[in-house]
Amino acid sequence: MSSDNRPIDLAMQENRPEKQKMRSLWLEKVKDVAKNYPDSSIPWYLTLPGSEGHDIKLHIDEGLINVTEVNSIAE
Repeated sequence: MSSDNRPIDLAMQENRPEKQKMRSLWLEKVKDVAKNYPDSSIPWYLTLPGSEGHDIKLHIDEGLINVTEVNSIAE
């Protein structure tokens, strides 16, 4: 079975409304933590975003993760 056909990968790629809702709830929590602890060296949130990277994209769109000029995640 290739990694593209594993049930977990297929489920994460679906981007169902339920997954979208959970991502938005977690995003609000991360924004609160980022606001209260802006200089923390401890990660605000850890995720297994799947091959589509929906969670990471949300954080980039909200300015919580910075990217370089070639759209890789900044240090």
